[in-house]
Amino acid sequence: MKKYKVLVKGNNYKTVVGSISHEFGFHTTRFVESDSHIAAKETALKLVEAELKEVVFNNQAGSPVIEAPQFVEVESFGDHDVPGRGFTWHMVA
Repeated sequence: MKKYKVLVKGNNYKTVVGSISHEFGFHTTRFVESDSHIAAKETALKLVEAELKEVVFNNQAGSPVIEAPQFVEVESFGDHDVPGRGFTWHMVA
C-alpha cells in the first residue's frame, strides 16, 4: 500500500473555540495508507468527518463544506502521529 499525506479543508462549521461560539473554517492533515490517491482522499475525509461529529453542532439549515484539495504520496509517515487528529480553526466572516 502507498502512504499519503492528505490536506483536508472545511468551511461553515459551527463550533466553540476557546469561549467563542461561531461558524469556523478549518484545515487539517491526515496520514493514510491506500492503494490510490482517490481512496486516500476518501479515507481522510471519513476520518475527519467522524472527528467533527464530536465538536460541531450545525443544524440542517447550515451548509458545511468539506474537501480534500491536496495530497502527496510520501515514503514514510516519519514522526507524525498516524492518522493525525485535531484542527486548525479560523473564523468565517
